[in-house]
Amino acid sequence: MSTEFHEEKISGWGRFRPTRSDVAWPERRGEVTEIMSRMQPAPNGVIARGTGLSYGDPAVNTGGHVIAMGKYNRILNFDPATGHIRCEAGVTLSQIFDTAVQHGWFVYVTPGTSRLTVGGAFGCDIHGKNHPTAGSFAQHVLSATILTGTGDIVTCGPDKEPDLFWATAGGIGLTGIILEMTIELQRIETAKMISHKVVTRDLEDTFAKIQEYSNATYSIAWMDGVRRGAKRGRGFLMMAEHAKLSDLPPQDRADPLAAKRHPKKSLRFGIPSPLIRRPVALAFNEIVYRHYLRSAGKPQFVPLKDYFYFLDTYDNWTRLYGGGGFIEYQVLLPMEKAYDAVKKMLDIYDKAGVLSFLTSMKRLGKSNRGYMSFPTPGLLFSVDIPAGHERTLAALDRCDEIVRDVGGRHYVAKDGRADGAFFRSMYPQYGKWLDIVRRYDPKGMFSSNMSRRLGLR
Repeated sequence: MSTEFHEEKISGWGRFRPTRSDVAWPERRGEVTEIMSRMQPAPNGVIARGTGLSYGDPAVNTGGHVIAMGKYNRILNFDPATGHIRCEAGVTLSQIFDTAVQHGWFVYVTPGTSRLTVGGAFGCDIHGKNHPTAGSFAQHVLSATILTGTGDIVTCGPDKEPDLFWATAGGIGLTGIILEMTIELQRIETAKMISHKVVTRDLEDTFAKIQEYSNATYSIAWMDGVRRGAKRGRGFLMMAEHAKLSDLPPQDRADPLAAKRHPKKSLRFGIPSPLIRRPVALAFNEIVYRHYLRSAGKPQFVPLKDYFYFLDTYDNWTRLYGGGGFIEYQVLLPMEKAYDAVKKMLDIYDKAGVLSFLTSMKRLGKSNRGYMSFPTPGLLFSVDIPAGHERTLAALDRCDEIVRDVGGRHYVAKDGRADGAFFRSMYPQYGKWLDIVRRYDPKGMFSSNMSRRLGLR
C-alpha cells in the first residue's frame, strides 16, 4: 500500500501568498501511517491539512510535504441517545450536520462555515458566536487519537494524556496528525434559530449594545468599518437562541428538525483588484447595512444553516477580493481597553486607505486548559481586507503595536503575517507547550510555513 506525493499549488483560505508543496491524499489510517513511516526529518518536514480553510499559513508548507486529510472522512459511529459522534479527522461539520440534526443534535461550537474538518477545528481550537457560554471546540472533544512524531498512535483526552490533548488544541498540527476524534453534541428541539437584530448608530453605540445584550447565547456585531464621520462604526448586533418546539407556529411543528439544504454555487468572477477602491467598499458596506436594516427589530425564525453558514452558499466567495487574495486581521483585546484600541485601528486603516469589507466584533469568555488556545476574556475584533498593497501590511504592523500595548493577541487560524517574537510573547504558556511538542516530536517531523515564520519550533 502506498500513497504518493504530487506537487500542488496551495494557500490558506485567504489566497494570500500561495505556494507549492508535495501533497498526498490518504483515505485510510494505514495509508497515513505508511506515509509517515517513509518520512525522514527534513528542514520543511510535513504538516496535516484539512479543507484548507485556515486563512493564513498553518496548513501550508513551501518546499515540504502536506498530508491532506479531506478524503479521510468517515463517520465511524453516532449515538442518537447520547449525542456522541466518533469520526475520522477529515469529517466536516457539514457531514455532522447532515447526520445529527435530524436526530436533534448540533455541534456546540461552530465558525461561519460548515466546510472545515473536525481535525482542523481541534487543531485551531475554533470559537463561535457563543464562546462565553459554550467555550471553544476543544472543550467538547471527548477524545482524540493522534499519530505523533515518534510513530506512536496515542489516544488522549482532557484527563487522559492531557498534556498531548491540550497541546494539540490550538497547536496547529505540530504535535502530530489527528486521526480520529469523539465529540459531544448539544441537544436541539428544532432546526430553527430565533434571530434578533439591533441597529447601532456609531462605534460607541455598537460597543454599548454589545455590553447591553451580553446575556444572549449567540451574539456578533457587524459594523461599517469604512464610513467616516459621525456614522463610523454603525451596524448591527445579531443575537440568536435555539428555537424550542413550543416556539414554532403550529404548522411548523410536524417536522421541526427538517433542515434546509444550500445548493452549491460558485462565483464566476470576482472584483478585479484595480477596481477595489473606497467607493466600492462604501457601496458594499451600504448594501450590507440596508440588507440587515430590513430585518431588524422583531425576532425572526431562521434556519440553522442560514444563521450559521450563510457564506457556504458560495464555495469560492473569496474571489470577491481580487487576485491578490485577502487577509483577515483578527485580534483579541482586553474589554476595558478595546474601544480605544479599535478606534485607533480604524484611524490607521482610514489614513492608509485600507478597506474593510467585513468588520465584526464579539465577546469571548473564559480560557480553557489549552497551552496555545486563543480565546481568553475580552473582545474579538476582526476585519477582512484585500491583501494586494504593501501599505496594507504596513498599516497592520502599526495595528500590531496597539495590540501589543493593550496586552492583546493574534489567532493562529487567521494569521498569515505576524512577527514571531511578538506572537510568542502573546501566549504565556508557549514554553510549556514547546516542551510537550518536543516530547512527542523529538526529531521535528512536523513543520509548516506558520511554524517557521513564527519560530515556534
